[in-house]
Amino acid sequence: MTPLTSFDAETRDDDLVVRFPYYPLDTEAAHAVTKELARLVGGSGSDRLVLDFGGVEYLTAAALAGLVSLRKKLRANGVQLTLSGIDPMLYEVFEMTWLTRVFDIRRVSETPLLVPGRGEATVQS
Repeated sequence: MTPLTSFDAETRDDDLVVRFPYYPLDTEAAHAVTKELARLVGGSGSDRLVLDFGGVEYLTAAALAGLVSLRKKLRANGVQLTLSGIDPMLYEVFEMTWLTRVFDIRRVSETPLLVPGRGEATVQS
């Protein structure tokens, strides 16, 4: 795997939790990561993908488009997408683009994502 598609992934209960290292999710990285995530989720059998953005500095328009596309693919296969660890600057991007109405977003300031019957699904940074 190249540095552009490197991330940590683990299965926790029925969730696939992915943590990105500290880097910008720019156009080139977004394309590679979206493709790799779709492949990874397809083989995981998980019913939810939790993306932890604690290490992401910024998102490009291509990254946002990739997330929307990924969400569409996941929903078609019955998989829920949750964005976690969103810092105030990234949240503002989602808010300005109205994507806060599309995605399940958990900010850094919020408590860890809890799912009834599953316990903690991801650790907020």
